[in-house]
Amino acid sequence: MHIHDLACVEVGGGSIQTVLFEGGGSYEILVGAHQPPRTTLAMAVPGIIDDGIVTEASNLGWRGVDPVAELGLSGPAALVLNDAEAAALGEAALRRADGPLVYIGIGTGIGGAVVRGAEIVRGNLFGHNVLGHGTAFGSALCHCGRTGCLETVAAGWALPDPIDAARFAHLATCVARAVDSLEIAQGGPVVLGGGIARRYPVLTELVASRLHRNVERSAAPDEAKSASAWGLRFALGHRRTLTA
Repeated sequence: MHIHDLACVEVGGGSIQTVLFEGGGSYEILVGAHQPPRTTLAMAVPGIIDDGIVTEASNLGWRGVDPVAELGLSGPAALVLNDAEAAALGEAALRRADGPLVYIGIGTGIGGAVVRGAEIVRGNLFGHNVLGHGTAFGSALCHCGRTGCLETVAAGWALPDPIDAARFAHLATCVARAVDSLEIAQGGPVVLGGGIARRYPVLTELVASRLHRNVERSAAPDEAKSASAWGLRFALGHRRTLTA
């Protein structure tokens, strides 16, 4: 496998994007899912991933789905990661960060992960966590079947368009509360990514004012959906180094 012959496909709730990495670290971003001939495939997909299969992605309606076959790609996929975990690794790689980093993707859905020492120490965070007992963020029913998930007040599918100032303030308060509730999410910068966070930069400032810690915007190129492709690329390179 050559890292410069890599197609990283990111599946989102509203769109799909492919980043093709070439020699010298250059890249090309394409709309849709693409796997050119003789190109290694890696994928970032929302939901719970088990051995390359999406066991459940509530915002996609996928259960027990092979994403390679679902998107009509030739495969096989060298790596399939949860999209938030891939983005978290990508943010750490783009920042060359060795210390802890907390990533929250705010888009069609909510996802998150904690990276420490270039490794995912906790994934599948924030979107469907309920704090304490009962409902944490209200009583609305989430796509996952539970009530009170952060997604019901902060995900794109639950927000009005346009988003008014009061809703922004509430969204920021809930995101900050979700971070504060998890001991593993303490320490290091908080990075906000995803379509909503990138479309509305003010959200970063609002969350920072509530957390009283360093909150940063995504380091991914503006034309990229997220840093997922850079995380997939890093993970494959790291895996090769460990097995060499």
